Amino acid sequence: MNKRALITGGSGFIGTQLAAALNQNGWQITILSRNPQAARNRQQSDYLYAASFNELNEAEPFDLIINLAGASVGEGRWTPKRKQELLSSRINTTTALADWLHQRSWKPKLVISGSAVGYYGNSDGGKADAANERSAPQERFVSELCQQWEAAATPIAEHSNIPLAIVRLGVVFGTNGGILPQILMPIKFNLVGKIGSGKQPLVWVHMADVIGVMLWLAEHPQPGKHVYNLVAPELSSQAEFVAAAAKSLHRSPFLSLPAAVMRMMMGEQADLVLGGRFVSSKALQEAGYTFQFPNLESALKNLLPL
Repeated sequence: MNKRALITGGSGFIGTQLAAALNQNGWQITILSRNPQAARNRQQSDYLYAASFNELNEAEPFDLIINLAGASVGEGRWTPKRKQELLSSRINTTTALADWLHQRSWKPKLVISGSAVGYYGNSDGGKADAANERSAPQERFVSELCQQWEAAATPIAEHSNIPLAIVRLGVVFGTNGGILPQILMPIKFNLVGKIGSGKQPLVWVHMADVIGVMLWLAEHPQPGKHVYNLVAPELSSQAEFVAAAAKSLHRSPFLSLPAAVMRMMMGEQADLVLGGRFVSSKALQEAGYTFQFPNLESALKNLLPL
């Protein structure tokens, strides 16, 4: 019998590719989506689809549940309304998942729940000050968003005694979507390179390693709650990314974009580009995962055309 996986947010950039990888590895996939028909039209017909947890068959337990539901923080200006959408899209689904699991007569072998490195807020400490999983969060919107998201998932382990892995994702580099094409565009056109000081972190991970870690975690479930930074081992600044991308694309962008202009254009949301903190993936490596793309050179060589 095939192993069964449920993915919330399974029709998004990460979820789509993760579902395909699991399916290729023999998993039967169920996608939870607000619009199951639209998700079905975009993805494989042999997946199962549902609009809510209540539509799922009690008699068919899941071995693995991956919770990725949440509106994109990079889309739409952070008005009070948009901030509430970002919060509710994560917390409501995660809370509903925790409540639903608490009522089941069966337990999955593992729940993986998403979060982001925005949990750590901003720091001027440089690479020597890289955050680990025990580093404190901050009183900033993205940090508070991640804190509430993770808090909503915690009862899965604490109340239902189900193994829970929380993955704090960096910016995911991949094909067929994501942010990489957007940040490469000004470099391809030989225009803007450095943004602000250029010293700010660009905390990233290759899609292949996102999928690889998820599969690895599914094979190595640990009792209780565990948090992992799902980021590449190499610590990269924004300027270092531009240099590596420009070299790969044979470009020499000559303009810089001042931080003040970014603040004027994006408001508080400019923190996504101008702020942040370097983040360590040492916990995953020490646990036994080997990254396929540990540095920018190998990642960009894989993702960019020759």
